[in-house]
Amino acid sequence: MERCYIKGPMTDEESISFFAAVTNDPLHGFHMNNYCVLRQEVANSIDEVGGFVQITMDELRSSSTDADKEAHDYIISTIANFLLQLVSGISNVCAERDNRNNSGDQLPPVLPLDLCVVLSRDFVSCLGDQRIRLRHNFSEEEVGNIDEQVRKLRLAFNEQGEFHKCCMMSKHLVLFNRLKSVGVHLEVSLNN
Repeated sequence: MERCYIKGPMTDEESISFFAAVTNDPLHGFHMNNYCVLRQEVANSIDEVGGFVQITMDELRSSSTDADKEAHDYIISTIANFLLQLVSGISNVCAERDNRNNSGDQLPPVLPLDLCVVLSRDFVSCLGDQRIRLRHNFSEEEVGNIDEQVRKLRLAFNEQGEFHKCCMMSKHLVLFNRLKSVGVHLEVSLNN
């Protein structure tokens, strides 16, 4: 099977250049977020799937009716958009572990108890190490708010006995919504 090469993530200049090509020829290719794929590459990949698909696509492409040609173009655009959504979505995944599935010291704490007991200087250092990766997925303002949110979390951990107790008993829970008994109290504390 021939591969369908999706280009990206693209720079602003590459995106502008690709948009210009698409403006001149709407069937040139497809673009989503910072990724693009040429129409011809999608068509070639579809043709390589198998004999039945290739025959059907050839029939649609060479048909004299506009409906068949539109169906051919629709199939190509649907597959191209699906592939672009898939690649774009995968690129937005934030890894909490390294490539060997180990949580190393260089990765930030993510469990509630870890966030509550980590030393401020260690958290700030770890946040600094992760700042470039975080900027790919979050706005500068959101990255800037992380330290303040963790400070409020620590304050709630130290001042609210029920929250402290629940965190200590639930060391391995990743999501705070599982801490139902103190969730309301925590939400009030974090919003103050």
